[in-house]
Amino acid sequence: MSRAFTKEDDVQAPTIIPPRAALPPNTPNYVTPQGLELLRQELATLEAERTQAEANRDNDADRTRLLSVYNGRISDLTSRIASAKVVDPKTQPPKEVRFGATVTLRTQSGAKWVLSESLPLLAWTKPP
Repeated sequence: MSRAFTKEDDVQAPTIIPPRAALPPNTPNYVTPQGLELLRQELATLEAERTQAEANRDNDADRTRLLSVYNGRISDLTSRIASAKVVDPKTQPPKEVRFGATVTLRTQSGAKWVLSESLPLLAWTKPP
């Protein structure tokens, strides 16, 4: 069929799946128990949203595109969870700053800040 006789809406743009933040090559995927739980909650949410998208039969083209995005995101997240190396901060030496450590900073004026794993989504691969 000639291109002149097709609707522009019938041509789907390629599906773009937003990538997860990349780990540096040959780097372990360290996570705290809390971080692993957050990843698992995210996976459960994506799976529930995918189930809803599967049930929606209003527009097959949108449904197919949306399911492709969900499947890609679920696949990426499943791989990230599978490669996770859990580091429990409670098992780390108390006087050393390591992954998952709680750090207390005091200024000369006496102000105090506490940095801990409770800070949301702080990646250990990020520069200070």
